[in-house]
Amino acid sequence: MKQQKNRFWLVLLAAMLLAGLFSFAAFAEEEFRAGAPATCTESGYKDGWYDTETNKWVAGHEVINPLGHEWSAWTKLSDTHH
Repeated sequence: MKQQKNRFWLVLLAAMLLAGLFSFAAFAEEEFRAGAPATCTESGYKDGWYDTETNKWVAGHEVINPLGHEWSAWTKLSDTHH
């Protein structure tokens, strides 16, 4: 009888997980944070998940290095424009 009770709760929990009514992620203090693009002088970062309880990134948030500048020779377009 005890084994049948345990099996009932296990099947019920599995059904709830599949139905999305219960999620272990609900207990985590994580939130999605959008990334920011890199500029020529400032670093950017990709989207990621941040744990507000530990104040640490748990996934994503890869740093994107500054793009820098690409200098090239000046080209004269006309006598009035450079």
